[in-house]
Amino acid sequence: MAEALIDFVKDCYKAGKGHSEIRTTLKDTGWATEQIDEALGQFVDKAYPVAIPRPVVFASPRLVFLNIFYFLVLYLSVYDVVAMLFTFLDYYLPDGLGRMQGAFYSSRPIGEAIRTYLATVICCVPLVWWSSRIISKAMEETKQRIPRIRLKLIYLTMFIGACVMLGNGICFIYYFLSGELGLRFVLKVLILTALTIGLFAYYRAEIKQTEAKA
Repeated sequence: MAEALIDFVKDCYKAGKGHSEIRTTLKDTGWATEQIDEALGQFVDKAYPVAIPRPVVFASPRLVFLNIFYFLVLYLSVYDVVAMLFTFLDYYLPDGLGRMQGAFYSSRPIGEAIRTYLATVICCVPLVWWSSRIISKAMEETKQRIPRIRLKLIYLTMFIGACVMLGNGICFIYYFLSGELGLRFVLKVLILTALTIGLFAYYRAEIKQTEAKA
């Protein structure tokens, strides 16, 4: 938030201007609606010789740690679901050269190979749902401000997704040029692409709503 805009709003209150008049003036001079809403939202819309600041509601430590826990179990769930799918592909589909091998293939029975992944998914997926519900309920009941840590973790998630998409593209072209582009690799690329697009679509609306306020 630009200090000049805050100072301008304060000066307008001293001059006896109200929210509507200040908003109109700022819009006419090129300020973005989001910036105007954030600036005016910090003050009470009431006629008074000086600007009256609104009470600031901070995110509680409980909400901060709930968000950290939520993203931790989310990352574990996503990784282990993908690892299970990749294990099945490595065990039951050959690579582009017809070989039954891969990063998730071993000489162990497939039940043993996916045991750890399956245990993590069974434990973490319900926790993702539970922590998400708790966070949403706390936000609605207390009207607490969304913690900065949540927005940072969302952007970290999006950054990781962008790196995955870049790696997908590079590997796809590499294996295509080398003649090793098989069904198994294509399916892996599709799984990661669908996962990244799904995460981006899920968090896109929240990013737009909270970026200016975080």
